[in-house]
Amino acid sequence: MPHGQKKSQQYLMKLNRRARVALADANALIGQYETILAGDGLTPDESQRGLARKSSAVKDKVEELRLSLPASLFESYAVELQAGIKLPDQPEAMRNVNAMLARNGASIQSALDSLKSDISEGPAFPAKAGISQAIAQLGAFWPIAVLTAMIELTIPLVLWLFTYLGLIWARYRVEKTALISSKENTNEH
Repeated sequence: MPHGQKKSQQYLMKLNRRARVALADANALIGQYETILAGDGLTPDESQRGLARKSSAVKDKVEELRLSLPASLFESYAVELQAGIKLPDQPEAMRNVNAMLARNGASIQSALDSLKSDISEGPAFPAKAGISQAIAQLGAFWPIAVLTAMIELTIPLVLWLFTYLGLIWARYRVEKTALISSKENTNEH
């Protein structure tokens, strides 16, 4: 077995071990996350902190796993290309072929390096839900807030005011009618 091929196989075996360990760790962390989520006897603050820690640890392991699997095949290919080949009795051809293979391996390696730098992060762990988060979003939903305030506050207040004024007006009319009829009764006598 040529030296370059042996080196690339060792590299693949190392990456495969790293991937298996990362996968096992991620699965264990997900189990711990679910245990905290079930959280018998934990306060909401303790649960939130524990879930945030486990979520971060799971993201790290998943990222480690992602980095070790698909790119590892191309990395091993790049290492194998850069290692070159041996052509006995043809030193000129070996030098030319190895120069070409080294350039190709280097370009694959540089492409992989640029991909690794472009890795985006997953979504952030959600903040603790509560009224303060709802109020912070009020600016985005102000038309709905105005409509709700109108329906919930203004309309009942106006209805109450009209009812009250209507009752006062009805009482005034009843009293005025009673006063007029009492004056008519006193004028007749």
